[in-house]
Amino acid sequence: MSTPPPVTSAAVPASPAPGPPLPGTTDLLVGCCRPVALSAADSDTWLHDALRGLLADTTITQIEIVALTQASARWPRASDYLIRVTLHAASARDAIVAPAFDGLLHDLRTLGMRPCVALGDPARVATLKRGAR
Repeated sequence: MSTPPPVTSAAVPASPAPGPPLPGTTDLLVGCCRPVALSAADSDTWLHDALRGLLADTTITQIEIVALTQASARWPRASDYLIRVTLHAASARDAIVAPAFDGLLHDLRTLGMRPCVALGDPARVATLKRGAR
C-alpha cells in the first residue's frame, strides 16, 4: 500500500473532525494568526512545511492543521489556524521545550503570528454525543 504524497500547497484535503486523544497520547494545541507579510496560500505552504519538520521527532504521533474562518460578524475569530500536535503523554511537557518545537514557536513569534499554546489534559477529555448520557 503506497502512502499519499505530502501536502505542499494550500490545497489541503479535509480530514475527520478531531476527537479525543489516542490512548497514551496527549494534545498540544497552538492557535496562531497568518503573518501579514504572506498571502494566505504562501502562509499555508510555509506552515505545512514548518510543521512537517516536527514529524522527525518520534514522540509526535500526528499533526493536524485547521484553517479557521470567521463564524459570523458577531463572533470574530482570534486565530487563523488551530494546530493540534498529538504526542506520547509522557513526553508532552518535554516537547514544549524541545529545540524543534521551541524553534517553531520562535519563528511564529518572529513572523508576528502570535502563537498561543495549551497542553490538553488526557485525563479530562469528554466526548458528548447525541442520545448518549
